[in-house]
Amino acid sequence: MLNLTRRVDYAMVAIGHLCIVRGDLVSVREIAALYTMPPGLLSNVLKDLSRAGLVTSVRGTKGGYRLAKEPAEITARLVFEALQGPLQIAKCTGEIGGQASCQTWSCCPVKHAVGQIHERIWAVLEDINFADIVKQADAPSLVNLEEEEIVR
Repeated sequence: MLNLTRRVDYAMVAIGHLCIVRGDLVSVREIAALYTMPPGLLSNVLKDLSRAGLVTSVRGTKGGYRLAKEPAEITARLVFEALQGPLQIAKCTGEIGGQASCQTWSCCPVKHAVGQIHERIWAVLEDINFADIVKQADAPSLVNLEEEEIVR
């Protein structure tokens, strides 16, 4: 079911931060401290994002995470799917179960409307990318978006 969990929230924040620092390696500890997140949970979130090909990790004392794609290529949908799997707002929608898992499909008066809602939510999540998200970020002290440079 559609539910933006803490894991998705932390993933969005972490990817947003990685967009801001543009290619620098950032440790889990640094992100967790900056945004007040539990490091253990954030570490697991970043591992899932790495498995999904959205971030890359570098091991070692000077290691950390960085984006694996350009911010414009990373959509909210990709992040959602990496952490929670395919979107499913009802038993009859999405890739999980589908019509076969719904006992009232043949006579359901709202199945088409629910399908439309499902498709619109997916489209919105697909249309939101991190290049746009970072442009709207409340982090003027961290980044000058017009010049795309870190301000220190």
